Amino acid sequence: MLRFFGFLFLLALGVGAWGWWQDWFSFETSEHGGKSSYTVNVDKDEIARDLETYEQKLHAGLEAINHKIAGLSDRARTASAKSKPELEEQIRELEQKKGELESLRDLRNTPPEELPAKKKKIDEALRIDGDR
Repeated sequence: MLRFFGFLFLLALGVGAWGWWQDWFSFETSEHGGKSSYTVNVDKDEIARDLETYEQKLHAGLEAINHKIAGLSDRARTASAKSKPELEEQIRELEQKKGELESLRDLRNTPPEELPAKKKKIDEALRIDGDR
């Protein structure tokens, strides 16, 4: 049970650090008459802008993959028997990447603790696709 609470604490700490790094949260302290107060501010607009940026990035990546698949499909139709299997393999890889990206599409309904992992997957998928 102690490990479970330790895990929850580390998860909350990780989400808090990620959010602070993304400027989603800010912390303020103030002192009035010998009393200290601490305030945590959540910038919902910054979170929305961040999600919008990743949704646009994801959409552009999916469009680029669709364009590449269409181009490779055209080339595969007229390709020689020797080069056709390689083109078909590239198409299969891109279709798989497209499926992975489409599964990450619904960012707005993602719990906050899962956002960093999803954003990392999007970045990795688009970087790998861009290297081709």
